[in-house]
Amino acid sequence: MHTNKAWAREWTANSTIKTGEPTKLSTTFPSISNLVTAPIMRPNNRRSYRVKDLDISNILVIAIGHQERLKAEYDYAIEDEDYQSMCLVSKCVSTLTTETRRLLTVDFTPLRQPRLSYATQTEVSLERVDMMAAAMICYGLTPACL
Repeated sequence: MHTNKAWAREWTANSTIKTGEPTKLSTTFPSISNLVTAPIMRPNNRRSYRVKDLDISNILVIAIGHQERLKAEYDYAIEDEDYQSMCLVSKCVSTLTTETRRLLTVDFTPLRQPRLSYATQTEVSLERVDMMAAAMICYGLTPACL
């Protein structure tokens, strides 16, 4: 795990590479706390991300996606029996639960690679959509952390 200053130095060094030089990508993703407290993303009263409609689906996705944190901080984790019960609530909650658990297994590290054909693409692959959804879950549905 990087410290905030070390992570910010590495990010800055890797994001300011001259054109034509190979890109050096970090092998680890920063934590949410690294992103929020780093000099490049400090909270600011003039810039904010607000949720207009916070509903149960947002909470479920965040809870399912952050089981390690729930276990560490509250000594609680959602168990298989709980997932089965959630799937019985409604078809929508069942789909949400199943998809969120599937997306937790998706590797989103390829999103960091440069896309040279971006300007000429005619469609976005479903694989990339899944990777972006997995990244959103990893960072607590906070697009500013991506």
